[in-house]
Amino acid sequence: MSARRTVRPHRAKRPASAPAAGTRAQRLAELAPRDAWARQMGARLVAGGRGGAGSVTLRLRVTEAHTNFYGFCHGGVIFTLADSAFGLACNAAGAVTVALDAHIAFTRAVRAGEELIATARELARTRRTGSYRVEVRTGDGQRVAHFLGTAYVPGEAGATGAAAPAGPAAPAAPRPPRQGRSPRAPRTPRMPRTPRKVRSRPAAER
Repeated sequence: MSARRTVRPHRAKRPASAPAAGTRAQRLAELAPRDAWARQMGARLVAGGRGGAGSVTLRLRVTEAHTNFYGFCHGGVIFTLADSAFGLACNAAGAVTVALDAHIAFTRAVRAGEELIATARELARTRRTGSYRVEVRTGDGQRVAHFLGTAYVPGEAGATGAAAPAGPAAPAAPRPPRQGRSPRAPRTPRMPRTPRKVRSRPAAER
């Protein structure tokens, strides 16, 4: 009589849950003041963690200090604002994340006195990479630029988001000699050969 086998239904693995919105908001509140360049430029964080995973919004009031020689807002300022939102969005999860690629397309000029709003959103995220989109608009909703960025997670991060510093590489150990084989003796250089003397015969013997 054969024993009965009980077949258990297969249970699918649960995907890793994303950090809570409150955790993301706290993380962004810690990171934003540490961005010295964005702070000096005048950008300020106004929203983080409310628009879904990796959502960040920054604002900047354009001043005369932000304009180029034509009086428009410098493209580098717009790129910096979008890049700062991108950096905060991809680091909101806690792991130290760096940029692999960034591309921006400008659609409208901006004058001093106008306000810029950069909103970053996470498009996709894996254990090592992430894709993000940043829309830069004016205060009245007109699109100024469209930014796409790719992020990379080089290693695990601690609670503070600081990766462990890598120490100096250890010198390579010398390779041991092969067993059972004696080292070869150096070759003795060969002496050059002495050229032969050609004996000439008298004309009568030829």
